[in-house]
Amino acid sequence: MVKAPPIHRWPVVHRWAGLTVTIGYVKAPDEQTAIEQAIEKFNITPGLALKLIAEKTKTQPHRKR
Repeated sequence: MVKAPPIHRWPVVHRWAGLTVTIGYVKAPDEQTAIEQAIEKFNITPGLALKLIAEKTKTQPHRKR
């Protein structure tokens, strides 16, 4: 039985001239899929799509209150 790859939350950002602008967040198994989902979800133009970066967030342990 093959396990599905884990799904991570990816912030998709646009970096230009030292500035970082967060476009939004998507859930995907890898960076390439995250960028593809962001292009579709946020209606990104082809010119901007080439400059997107997806960075995997570190998961935080669940805290009990």
